[in-house]
Amino acid sequence: MQRAADAAALAGVVWMPNDEKAEQVALEAAKVNGFDDAASDIVVTVTPVGNRRLRVNITDNSVDMYFSRIFLSAVDIQRQSLAEYVQAVPM
Repeated sequence: MQRAADAAALAGVVWMPNDEKAEQVALEAAKVNGFDDAASDIVVTVTPVGNRRLRVNITDNSVDMYFSRIFLSAVDIQRQSLAEYVQAVPM
């Protein structure tokens, strides 16, 4: 899940400051890595932070707990990633 968040943030941040394109690319990258926002138990949030940063937050609302079913039936897991685009420095 963390790898999917990292990949989505890195894929989308290169389109900054075009927030719409960055969000679209980040959501597609998360979907390719197994976390589709259209699923009922998956939430993928893409938030621009300034002109060069992009935050991706992935939440899974129904993770099964195989060995802890006595106490819990499911748990929410959330991972986030923040990517920053650094432009080339002229020499």
